[in-house]
Amino acid sequence: MGIGGGASVQAADDCEKAGLIVPPFPKYLRQELRVFTTPAGTGIANPVDTSPDVYWEPALYRETVRLISEYDGIDLVLVLFAAVPAARRGGRGTEVADRSRH
Repeated sequence: MGIGGGASVQAADDCEKAGLIVPPFPKYLRQELRVFTTPAGTGIANPVDTSPDVYWEPALYRETVRLISEYDGIDLVLVLFAAVPAARRGGRGTEVADRSRH
């Protein structure tokens, strides 16, 4: 998962080329993600490409990580986070990882 499609899609493609399975998320999970993920320029099937809104609302990114992490149909969550733009807006790259654990 990440912000924007380039890096997330490339990471998913690389995982599949390495023999890993990147399954589409079930409808109920996509519906939960869609509640706070704007439709324009995002994807929630897998990989998840969330919106740049998470730079201003880190809680949205944490919630995305939490929902994906709790899904039993996957074994790994790869989180791509552009720390430089977040830092410019007052965020810290560690905010997402430190608080997403359950």
